[in-house]
Amino acid sequence: MFSACKYEDGPWISFRSEANRLNNEWQVQMFKIYTNDTTIGWKTYYDWKYTFNLPEGNAKDEGTMYLYAPKPFCNAIDSGGYHGKGYWKFENGYNDLTMKYWFIDPLDSTQTVGDSCGIWPLVTQEEVTLEVRRLKHDELWLRYTFGGDSIVSIRFEES
Repeated sequence: MFSACKYEDGPWISFRSEANRLNNEWQVQMFKIYTNDTTIGWKTYYDWKYTFNLPEGNAKDEGTMYLYAPKPFCNAIDSGGYHGKGYWKFENGYNDLTMKYWFIDPLDSTQTVGDSCGIWPLVTQEEVTLEVRRLKHDELWLRYTFGGDSIVSIRFEES
């Protein structure tokens, strides 16, 4: 499959579909709110790993995702190691990525852990839509905007 890029920051050409490029394990490498770099805060308190899975069946623009928190977070009382799950979907002609995820209670896999947790817009229990700025097999750049202002820029790299 050959396609021209629709993302402002590239890649300019790709032989892989958007879902194939997203299908990976990702970790935040840069997290900025307005011009304030909050990457150290994210990595200190969260540093979650996101795994996006390929769509199943005939779906080509939505799938499941898994989450891993290696550190204690929010109201967790132990040393971390929480696993989570959720879903993702492309919208607006693959220009936007919507996702929602939650952590699973390690003592009862039918229950979720805690309330909304994280740094907006990477929070649990909330569905959030982000603009895709770049999507390569090893880079994912997302931006959250509100009222036309670019509020949050997040860069993921393959982990």
